[in-house]
Amino acid sequence: MSSDTDDEPYFSDDLHEEEGWVSIWLNTGFDEENDTIGWFDHDHSEAGGAGPEPIRDLLTGFSDWESWIDAAERHGRHRARYVWMPHDHVYTVPPGRMAASANPEPDDPDFPAYFLGSFRYHPG
Repeated sequence: MSSDTDDEPYFSDDLHEEEGWVSIWLNTGFDEENDTIGWFDHDHSEAGGAGPEPIRDLLTGFSDWESWIDAAERHGRHRARYVWMPHDHVYTVPPGRMAASANPEPDDPDFPAYFLGSFRYHPG
């Protein structure tokens, strides 16, 4: 935790600003009050979904989407409800399931909150 008081935003020690990177979460409902990554800049993120839908459909059209679909499929993620991608941030934990508090529908075992990873991207 990088905040010393309740008046300052909380930043996860695992989230770092890094230009040219994007971190990708599936089935998350992050807001600025989340306890997983802390504060983030909404102006530099992409999100989408109303799922459940195939990962290919969910990610098509986002920046560098083809490599992200490959990564999702390698991790066994073929369908999701939502995707959230803050740009210019690296989350330094291994890919995998996340705490249920990050999932907007935590009782849905078929669509757990999942950190896909941090990837290089090419700004358009």
